[in-house]
Amino acid sequence: MRVLITAGGTEEPLDGVRRLTNTSTGATGLALATAFANGGTEVVLLHAERVPVDGLPFETVPFLTFDDLAAALQDVLGRRGFDAVIHL
Repeated sequence: MRVLITAGGTEEPLDGVRRLTNTSTGATGLALATAFANGGTEVVLLHAERVPVDGLPFETVPFLTFDDLAAALQDVLGRRGFDAVIHL
């Protein structure tokens, strides 16, 4: 089984020093990805840059803005098939 999970919020630059964001930490997506991987599922995690992903046993792809997330989704979905997508 192969699962794609997104985790964490996007950030949109307002100017050179300010960003509009939300308080999503990505913890739920990270917990789900880890549980799936521990159960033998192939996992790809698209995550906000602020989500801690060091040393995880599955593929991770960072994003910052909504456009980054959309491009990463299009890229990953275009390269391989998934049995499930969990978009948090």
